Amino acid sequence: MELLKNELQDETLRKSFLSKSIFNSNEVDRFIVKEKSKYKIWEKEYVLEKLLSSRVCNTSTKTKVLFKSDVDVGKIGYRGDGNKDCIKFLIIKNSFLDLMKDSPAKTISAKPGEK
Repeated sequence: MELLKNELQDETLRKSFLSKSIFNSNEVDRFIVKEKSKYKIWEKEYVLEKLLSSRVCNTSTKTKVLFKSDVDVGKIGYRGDGNKDCIKFLIIKNSFLDLMKDSPAKTISAKPGEK
């Protein structure tokens, strides 16, 4: 994970990683999060801008790579049981919502027929 953290220090590689892992490169244009009874929708460029401004570091045990703002916004971790090894990238919902609070978002109701 130390090597991955070092590679993600490069902004071009970090942007490429985030674009591919969140937006499947150019196939997806928006990021949607359900918050209570509303959906918040951000355009791709705002999400990438905010995540690119976060710091990349390792946990103290160097078993995960963290994307940090004031708190952990996302993490990359290795999981393996010998049969199924994988690397997972997770965005921490509440931290992400806090990071994005000043970015323009469209909000729609999660309940059909309600605005």
